[in-house]
Amino acid sequence: LESYFRAKELKFDSPKQICRDENVLRLFEKEVEENCFGLARFETVKKVVLLEEELTVASGELTPTLKIKRRIVDEKYKDLIDQIYLDAER
Repeated sequence: LESYFRAKELKFDSPKQICRDENVLRLFEKEVEENCFGLARFETVKKVVLLEEELTVASGELTPTLKIKRRIVDEKYKDLIDQIYLDAER
């Protein structure tokens, strides 16, 4: 995303700012929506949230074969995940 912002000559102060940019979020939401085409309503993604940091092996979130350690990610991002579900209920 930083490369995209630089290529488009858009200014940003931090990865956090990029992840919260409305245009970036719409871009990801559109991409997800296109890839969910044809799925039943209960199978579709309801909310997209971008993380400010990449998941890495060093941080313990990925295995050496780059598989997500769901338990670790669930624990680390519990507050964010809970907020997603709260927003979905509204």
